Amino acid sequence: MNLGQTLEFLVERAQFITGATGAAMALIESKGVMCRARSGETAPPLGVALHSSDSSLSGQALRTGELLRCNSIETDARVDVDGCRQLGIESFLVLPLRRQGNIVGLFELFSTQPYAFEDRDIEGLKRMGALIERALNGELRWSRRHPALNSASLYPVKKKRRFPRYDIAVPVRVSALRPGVPDTIPGRCKNLGQGGLAAVLTQELTPGDVVVVEFSLPLVSAAMKLRAQVRSQDRLHHGFEFLIPRLEGPERAC
Repeated sequence: MNLGQTLEFLVERAQFITGATGAAMALIESKGVMCRARSGETAPPLGVALHSSDSSLSGQALRTGELLRCNSIETDARVDVDGCRQLGIESFLVLPLRRQGNIVGLFELFSTQPYAFEDRDIEGLKRMGALIERALNGELRWSRRHPALNSASLYPVKKKRRFPRYDIAVPVRVSALRPGVPDTIPGRCKNLGQGGLAAVLTQELTPGDVVVVEFSLPLVSAAMKLRAQVRSQDRLHHGFEFLIPRLEGPERAC
């Protein structure tokens, strides 16, 4: 598993977790800030130099070391409007990446909708950015599970289950009930059923961990908050079994 495969894996998962239409990771090189990993329709091509002049959002992120957000390209003077329109980008996030304390590149998320990114997406980007920094420092080597998979078809359901699962991509927040784990781990649900769910998270949990999973369903005003146990784990992909017989309603399981 080489560095390129690891970066591709992480960029693809970041796109899925945040619901972005595109994601890209670029490194500072002699020719400019060059795209070295990408995923999604609105991401720039591999090997292309990102617009990173001092006045641009990317340039400011490189200079200040801060995560920056563009809610709308039509109202933000820091963006290359023509370049964004060519890719269909309406809003995006920019996170500087560090290696041994020095800024070495950028991690960006893109959307075809204005005001697409919320605080949970920023948290997800930061968590995934930390994994990319580990990879750049030689501490992490991952690759795709199957080369043919993409962010829209991660881990298709093949297993025969007691309760059927249904594909649904909604944000989730997971709280592990053990010391040493952040209060909440952001992620995105892949499929959901009466007995449990599958989700891609921004951090690995351990099979057997008991957690609280929180998510909202379309057309349901209150959030579901359920106890579950990690039954399977493959890098950032997790399978959870609910510790109740069925989904009964908000807050019933805690």
